[in-house]
Amino acid sequence: MTVRRAASVAALALVLAAPSARAEELRPAAQRVAASLLQQLAARPPRPAVSALTVAPLKESGAAAAGQGAAFSAAVAEALAASGKVQVRDWSAFDTALRDKALATALGGTPGIPPLERIQAMVVGEIGAPPDGGPLRVTARLLLLPSGAVAASEGARVDPAAAAPPQAARAAVESASVDVAMRRIADQLAAGFARLPGNARYRRLAVLAFSETGPEAKRRELGAVVAAELSTNLRRDHGLLLVERDRLGSVLAEAKLGAMGLTDPRTAPKLGELADAQALVVGSVSDAGGRFLVNARILSAESAETLAAASESIPAATLVALSADAVVLRSRGDAVFRSLLVPGLGQAYNRQPAKGAVFAGTTALLAGGAVAFHFAAAAKTEAYRDYRPAAGTADPGAAAAALRDEAQTRLRWRNGLALSAAAIWLVNVADAYLSGVDGGAVAVAPAPLPGGGVVAVAGRF
Repeated sequence: MTVRRAASVAALALVLAAPSARAEELRPAAQRVAASLLQQLAARPPRPAVSALTVAPLKESGAAAAGQGAAFSAAVAEALAASGKVQVRDWSAFDTALRDKALATALGGTPGIPPLERIQAMVVGEIGAPPDGGPLRVTARLLLLPSGAVAASEGARVDPAAAAPPQAARAAVESASVDVAMRRIADQLAAGFARLPGNARYRRLAVLAFSETGPEAKRRELGAVVAAELSTNLRRDHGLLLVERDRLGSVLAEAKLGAMGLTDPRTAPKLGELADAQALVVGSVSDAGGRFLVNARILSAESAETLAAASESIPAATLVALSADAVVLRSRGDAVFRSLLVPGLGQAYNRQPAKGAVFAGTTALLAGGAVAFHFAAAAKTEAYRDYRPAAGTADPGAAAAALRDEAQTRLRWRNGLALSAAAIWLVNVADAYLSGVDGGAVAVAPAPLPGGGVVAVAGRF
């Protein structure tokens, strides 16, 4: 009886552990897999405990699975991070460490899975399309590092019709990578800010525009973009009080940091006093081939002590895409300038393409009509000047007057349409200003000088 009961329990466990027979959509399936991995990890916690892990893109097999491995992994990573039970690290950094370890092994090093600092596990797996063209089959495993032991596993069946297309999969991974990187930096900076004495609710933090190293970082103004993203994460995720951008811009102008040297520890307390901030966040964005390296640190405004430092390597495409949509890089002045050049261009710059199309189309229609009436009036005027009444014409004067009146009518239409086009153009300029946004006041970012010291480099913040 005991043997039969044990067999029944084992069979039930196998049924429960088996992947769902019903095909699921990609995101719910990924969320279920992530929850199952965490549940198994909690049921049999390893030693040392897993506090941080990384998620590798699933290995793909079959044309129907192309692009789905990265999408599924991104959804699993998002679900694991949202649980709050573990920290999810960027796979690209771990992948770089793996490649370095493989190279070292090939040159005579020790084989095995290399441990990565603060990462105790990784999620790997496969996603494939069966020959019969049914649902995609997913297998995910949680491996402990550096042993490679399987701590948890789960499977799923994904409906290929509901799976993300490869383009969407790549976009999801890219979006997740930059968001996760910014959150990780913000988390580490917030932890350093918590080291300051006193109640964190009443302390203020000033985030300065990051310096930029490399032509691409400077051209895209990524220092301002990264600083704005970090500000958003610090305020939204950690509830920190930040010095407002307009206030910070006036403080930096008053402090004349180009002469003071922002990174000089002797000047940090002065800036903190002017900005009424207890800590400063400074950093840099550097070109690194197909990636950008973001370095950030938080300084005590009282002692200039570095409270925390963080660094992330972010794919270039993700940060460039972020900068293209960054509000911090847009201004009302730029919108007005574009609207003066071409009607509707300012609205497109303000991310209002439909309104821009209306302004551009209306102005073009009115201007085109004015041009058409201009040439029509010119033709009638020429006909009036060259008018020679034919023999037997009853009233030559009336015929000539009719030509002249018609020419003048068309001139009035031309002038009216031209004035209307000009009025719409002016309305378009005013609308570009009123509907535009100012990304922020001018801020100052530190840049090193040869021979020591720094100079403040101005840019939008």
